[in-house]
Amino acid sequence: MTDPGTVLSAADDTVRELGGEFLPRRLDRASLETVAALMVDGTVDPHVTRVFTFEQSAEAVAAVETGHAAGKLVLTVSA
Repeated sequence: MTDPGTVLSAADDTVRELGGEFLPRRLDRASLETVAALMVDGTVDPHVTRVFTFEQSAEAVAAVETGHAAGKLVLTVSA
């Protein structure tokens, strides 16, 4: 990266040490709806690498714990 000031992180506040900016998370409805809209229009890519059913939840946890998850894993729950 040529400009560390363009780095944003909501996961690691040590980004400030690199000259970036830390964004605190807000998990209220309005914030979640804003992020959802950004994903729908393609502005934000959540990097979903695999979708698991609820019955596969043990497999999903194992993928995370073993480090084999390269992106986001989604667990679907149906009624």
